[in-house]
Formats: sequence, C-alpha cells, structure tokens
Amino acid sequence: MALIPTAESSPFFTSFWTQVSCFQLRIEEKSVAIPIPQISGALEFCLSGICINQHLCCFGHSNCKHGHAWEFYCAAFLVHLCINIRCVFTELGGASSLSLLRQWDVVAPSISFSWNASHPTPCSWDGVICEAEFVVSLNLSYYNISGQLGHEIGYLKHLRSVRLTYNKLFGSIPPEVGNCSLLEELWLTGNSFTGELPASLWNLLNLGTLELSGNSLEGNLPNSLCKLEKLWVLGLLGNKLTGMIPNCIWNMTKLKLLDLEGNGLQGMIPTSFPNGSSLMGLSIIGNRFEGPLPPSLCELEELEQLHIASNKLNGTIPDCIWNMSKLGYFDARENGFHGMLPTNFPTLNSWTLIILNDNQFEGPLPSSLCKLENLQYLTLRHNKLAGLCGFPLEDCGASHEGSQPNPSNPQTDEQVDLMNGLTKESVLLGFACGLILGLMGHLMFYTQKPKWFHAWLNVHMNNWCTKRRRL
Repeated sequence: MALIPTAESSPFFTSFWTQVSCFQLRIEEKSVAIPIPQISGALEFCLSGICINQHLCCFGHSNCKHGHAWEFYCAAFLVHLCINIRCVFTELGGASSLSLLRQWDVVAPSISFSWNASHPTPCSWDGVICEAEFVVSLNLSYYNISGQLGHEIGYLKHLRSVRLTYNKLFGSIPPEVGNCSLLEELWLTGNSFTGELPASLWNLLNLGTLELSGNSLEGNLPNSLCKLEKLWVLGLLGNKLTGMIPNCIWNMTKLKLLDLEGNGLQGMIPTSFPNGSSLMGLSIIGNRFEGPLPPSLCELEELEQLHIASNKLNGTIPDCIWNMSKLGYFDARENGFHGMLPTNFPTLNSWTLIILNDNQFEGPLPSSLCKLENLQYLTLRHNKLAGLCGFPLEDCGASHEGSQPNPSNPQTDEQVDLMNGLTKESVLLGFACGLILGLMGHLMFYTQKPKWFHAWLNVHMNNWCTKRRRL
C-alpha cells in the first residue's frame, strides 16, 4: 500500500492518516511503502524490514545505515503507524468504493447522501458492512444503480459478500473481481451484464454462491468452473450461454442448487453421480439437453426439485423416479417422453407438483394419484392418456379440485395448467440469512415459481443458515 502525503505533512506524519484527500492508495501484497518526496526524495517505510530509507535509518536491516537522530523519528513514526494502521485500511475501502461510485450514472439518494469522502470511515455508508474496519460486504441490491461495475472492486480484497442484484448495471463483469480471494458470495442477478464470464472467477476458491441469472452473458461454461469446490449455489438462468455443459459439474458434491434454465446449453444427464452428492434442486428448463432420463438421477437422495422441461429428452421415465422419497416437484413438460404412468404411486412421498403435459404418455390415468395427499398441481394435457374427460378421479377430495377437469368450468384447463407459463416471465426470490463472515446469504432463483417453490426455498435456506450460525 503506497501513501503519498502532501507537502504539508509534518515530520511525524500526523495529517495524512486522517485526510483521504491527501494521498493516493495502492495495494501491494505483504508490505506497506510510504515514499515521502520532501525528505531526500526516497524515504521509505517497509513493514517487512522496518526500514526508513537506506540513507537515513533502519531497524534490523543489513543494508541500512544507522543514524541515531533519525531512529527516534522512526520509532515515533512506527508507534503512530501501529495506532492508525486500521484507519489506513478503512480509508482504502472508502477510496475504492468512491471510485466505484464514479462509474455509476444513477444511484439511489441514500447512496448519494451517505457515500461521502468527508466521512472518516466508509463503514457507516449505506449498503457497506465492515469487519474490524475492513469493508467486507457491499449490499446494494434494488438501489436503481445504473452504470458499469468498475475494476476498483478488485481493490476491496477483504470482501466476502457482493450483492448488486436488480440494478441497471451493464458492460462486462470486470476480471479484477477475481482479486477478491475471500469472496464467498457474488450476486449480480437481474442486471444487463454482457460478454463472457471472466476466467478470474474460477480463482475465487472460497466462493459458495455464484448468482448471475437474468443477464446477457455469453460463451461456454469452462471445466475450470469445477475448481470452485465450495460452490453450493450456481444460478445462471436467463443468459445466452451455449455449448456443452462440463461433465465435472455433476461431480461437485457440495453443489445443492443448480439453475441453468433458459440458455442454449447442450449435453446429456450423466449415467452416474458421485457418492455423497448433495444436489437438492436442478433446473435445466429451456435448453438443448437430449437423450433419455437415466436411472442415475435416483442416486440423488437429497433431490427435492427436478425441472427438465422444454428440452429434447426422450424415452420413458424410470420407475425409481416416482419412488424418490424427497422428490416433490417434477416438471418434465414439452419433451418426448412416452410410456405409461405408474399404476401405484407411493403414498409416503411428498409429491406437491407433477407437470407432464406435451409429451406422449399413454394408457389410463392411475387412480392412485388420489392418494397423494400433498399434491397441489397436476398437469397432463396434450398426451395420449385415457380418462381425462369427466371425473376419472372420482374418489379425490376437494383438496384436488384444481387437478380435476370440470366440464362446467371453462377456466379449468388454464387452472390445471397453471405452471405452463413458468419460463415466460421470471422473478428472483431472495433470502438474506446472516452475517457476512462465512454465512452464505439469501438464495435466489430467477424464475417465476409459485408459493410452493418459495416455501421450499424458505425452509431450506433457514435450515442451512441456522446450521451455519451454530458452527
């Protein structure tokens, strides 16, 4: 970190610790260098060697010449440094944040008011959170920010959380974000970012949440994405990504939520998954996946949501899918599936939603569907199933009224097919769940899911965050 004081600085350098306008700041790895032009033009303080100019004085540095008169000033300066070093880093965060602000054309009034260079610390600024005087979180979602995300974000090396969702940011994601090596969550959902994903993202080895849904990002997903071994949320919905999905992504055992909906990605669902996979939610709606639905999906014991609609999948649905104990939401509409529905649906399963419209299923509609007490949505139209006219489920109670075609109600088809418009408009649900150090924050899926989906997210995010707080 380099500090360049003004000519008004005293020999004891008291002024440039508190005046951010008096110096420029530059981050370096393990040293602090302070050039002072008015003293021999080369005065330098190094934390690694504790040396103030080889020509003037030093402490424990073999190449320095000792000067007793200057050692007193060096000692005094060192004491002052120890007292004020936290202020230096705080000012650094403030200067970098102000540099980000200069890239924004429009901001919320609260930012314009609170982000002020005259403040001694940025820790009181709106949307800024500090830990031990370091800026560790920028939470500026829904602030109507318009402009670009500047490269200065890379100077905030203590950042753990960046949340800039639902603003009007545009341009490319700066590669300097890869300098924030402590970053645990990056939320840029609902902006207008373009270009390819910067390769530096895959160096953020502490990243647990990467949410970039609702932008216009292009290019392929590289194999280096799988270097993010701590990643548990990957949201890329509604971009323009293309190419084959890396096979290694299925081997990321900590990944819980994978949302690739609404891109142009290709590939096949793998025939095997690693032991210990913790995948709970998978959405590949509106891509170009093809081939059969493999029985390997049944190996995902934690899977609760499976959204595979609007692809080129075909074949039959493996019987084991219907027996997955935790699977409650299954959306397989608009594919090429065929075959018959199982005669006996397991009554102990937590089925809430089954969407199978626009396929080639045939045969009778099984009466065992009536025994699924938690079932709220059932969509089967545009298949070759028998018994869909009248009331084939005559034993079903009133709780399944929304799933039964009623000839006297012309709105029934739309009511039963409520989920048909899932991909037409998208909304991101966010949950904030804790402090910045190690807590993963609110989970967002940028897709219009009804209350059952919100409730599912809420339960699991609260449970997950509660466990994190106990650690």
